[in-house]
Amino acid sequence: MLPTDESISDQLQTNIQTVQARVGSTDPIGSGITIMADLAITTSAALTDLGLSEDLPLMGTIKRSAFDTALTSAQRLAGMSLKLALPSSFNIPGAPKELAVSDAKLIVSDTSLSISASVDLEGAKKLFSFEGLSVTRADLTATSSKDPEGKTAWTFGLKGTAELKEKTLQYTVAFSKGADQKTEYAVKLLADDITKPLTVADVMGSAEPIPGLSDLGLTALILNKTDKGATQSATLTYQGKSATIEVLRKQGDNSPVVALSIDGALDFAKLIPGNALDGGSLTNLTMLIVPGADVVADG
Repeated sequence: MLPTDESISDQLQTNIQTVQARVGSTDPIGSGITIMADLAITTSAALTDLGLSEDLPLMGTIKRSAFDTALTSAQRLAGMSLKLALPSSFNIPGAPKELAVSDAKLIVSDTSLSISASVDLEGAKKLFSFEGLSVTRADLTATSSKDPEGKTAWTFGLKGTAELKEKTLQYTVAFSKGADQKTEYAVKLLADDITKPLTVADVMGSAEPIPGLSDLGLTALILNKTDKGATQSATLTYQGKSATIEVLRKQGDNSPVVALSIDGALDFAKLIPGNALDGGSLTNLTMLIVPGADVVADG
């Protein structure tokens, strides 16, 4: 049934259309029981952390069994589907202040709570300070869980796509609070096309490529932001050994310094064949790749 159906009185049409507009719904009213109301926030444990104070418009459906007092709570809730419109100013625990959302909805079912929202792309781009990286899509992710005391806890983050060196990446962001309650977050990026993996050259930015090293594939690129600053790292396999790449920025200079650390012992001959120390092995090997200089090794 459409809200404009002639069988609906003018007052009821106004009420329905008002709630639909506030919730952002244009769907016809389907079979079953549709409820529309304003939800007053009092002591709802599920909404406490969201910093909500004003009434929320609510619209959704419930089953006839919801009124059967002979059923268990789970049976009465079965099939419930509710949508509440959240104000754009609602609190996202752990999110950086640059992040702005709109058209936020709280989705309530018989088994879960979730939140959907549109994310301002310009704000999301400020989270990625990596040379050549461009965020092309950002979606809010929100999951809820129960702590040991039964209180609802929310975990927020982002997911979306980005571009780096003409490669499409999928990324996820996890927000959290550090020990000092300052915002921290970790970004994980993976190549969307397995035939075009991220490489060492991609994370080196404008640094001069190194034959035999720059084209090595990375399993993932991790960007971390804490109160101590931002770090960028990636994992890879070098000469059959697990290795880690870290991208550093010199103070006052945006040129990337790349540090390659290799786990375990590496046959020196595999690093530099025919060298005078052929037959020896290197442990705790770290190489620093500084723009405008030769590679510095420490092992």
